[in-house]
Amino acid sequence: MSHTFRFIASRPPGNFWELSGEEAHHLAKVLRLDLGTTVEVCDGAGLWATGTVESIAPGGKTVSIATNGELKIEKAPAWPLHLCLGAQKPGSIDDLLPSLVELGTDTLHVFQQEGSAKSRLAGSAVDRWHRIIAGAIKQCKRARLPEVVVHQSAAELATAIPSSIDRFVMDPTGPATLASLLSRTPPTSGAALVIGGEKGLSPAEHDALTAAGFTGARLGSHVLRAYTAAIAACSVAVSVRDH
Repeated sequence: MSHTFRFIASRPPGNFWELSGEEAHHLAKVLRLDLGTTVEVCDGAGLWATGTVESIAPGGKTVSIATNGELKIEKAPAWPLHLCLGAQKPGSIDDLLPSLVELGTDTLHVFQQEGSAKSRLAGSAVDRWHRIIAGAIKQCKRARLPEVVVHQSAAELATAIPSSIDRFVMDPTGPATLASLLSRTPPTSGAALVIGGEKGLSPAEHDALTAAGFTGARLGSHVLRAYTAAIAACSVAVSVRDH
C-alpha cells in the first residue's frame, strides 16, 4: 500500500484546507506532489481529513487541499502525559523526540539543571524541537501536536506543574514501580514524569521536586541512562493509560 503524506494545515470555512510556509514548500518543492494527489491534512488540535491537491501557488508559497467536508477526530487521551526532561547534551533530545511523539507524549517539559550549559535551552534548540515534533506527528499519523515548555530550573518546573496532576520523579531506589503507582490510582487530570539528565538530579533538585509533591518511582531493577529512562517511562505510562 502506498504511503499517504500528511501535512499540518489551516482550515478556513468550507471544504478547502490551506498549507503555507514550510508545509507548502515541502509538498510543492521537496516532495513535488502533483495536482490531484491524495494527501491527509490535520490542524494539530485533533481534526484531520483526506483530500487532494487542488492548487499550488507560484513558488509553492501556498497549497490548497480540497476535501469532501468529512472531518475525522482523534479523540483526546484519557489523561495527558507530561514528560519532564533535564536538558541533555546537544542532539540527545533531538534523537529522543520522534520516539516520544510516536509513543504518545502530550507535553514535553525541558528544564535547566545545575551545572549544565545554558545553551542547551537556546531558542534555536527549542525551535528545532518544534520542527522535529511537527515532522514526527505527520510520520506517525497523530493529529494532535504536542507542546514544548522550557523551565529554567527543577524548582521552577516543580511549581509549574499543577497540583491536580499526578507527579512522579524517576528514581531507581523508589518505593514502587511507575506501572504499579499509575495502575493503583489512575490519574484523572494527567501525569507528569521527571527524568534527570546525564548526571541525574542533584540533591537540591530532588528535594525541590519532593517538596512539591513528586513521588519517587522506579522503572525496573536496573539504573537506566537518561535516554533509555525517557522512552521507558513514556512507554509504561502510555501502556497503563491505553489499557
